[in-house]
Amino acid sequence: MKHTEKNTIENVILDLGNVLFCIEEQKTYTQLAALIDTNKCPSDWKNNYFIPHIHRYSNGEISTVLFVNGLIRYAKNHVQALDIIEVWNSMLLQLHPEALSFLCAHHNKYRLFLFSNINDLHYRKFQKIISSICSLEHFEGHFAKCYYSHLIGRSKPDVKAFEWVLEDAGIQPEQTLFVDDKWENTQGALQTGLQVLHLEQPCDFISIKNKLFKAEPE
Repeated sequence: MKHTEKNTIENVILDLGNVLFCIEEQKTYTQLAALIDTNKCPSDWKNNYFIPHIHRYSNGEISTVLFVNGLIRYAKNHVQALDIIEVWNSMLLQLHPEALSFLCAHHNKYRLFLFSNINDLHYRKFQKIISSICSLEHFEGHFAKCYYSHLIGRSKPDVKAFEWVLEDAGIQPEQTLFVDDKWENTQGALQTGLQVLHLEQPCDFISIKNKLFKAEPE
């Protein structure tokens, strides 16, 4: 049975957090909530300030200093910058044990790309964590190109961000699989014509391998 062109995968765009690298976002948000003084926060603080503040930081629109100071502004009196940074980075756990072997097994079969919503603090912490296993250059060497939101000024699930990445990479969406752990990001990718795989379980390499295997020509 021949596979249609629609199902052919030549390129794979991978997310970083909970696809290749283990994270626990709720850990950070729970600890951060304990540092915030609710008496300093307006009723719409979360939606009108906190979430947009994180978005601007992830897009590289504000510096780390402005990001941290913007949270200290609403923090309890004893909270210092290092407290914010420690809690903010606490969600980052480890490079998944299977990540490098997966990348090694597939980077010669597909053009691999990395597209991550990340920020300066997390990017630097990520480098430090994986340094005990490999260098950043070795890790990124498995990809044709890496796209980090804070460096390119664009983030998921914005459709325009996906369109920009596709154009910059010079790849066709119908020949490209996008893998992410967040449903809303896969929905943004679908609007560009990308094939998508939503990982409902963190770092589910079996699902990724099965998807790629089914797309291979017989």
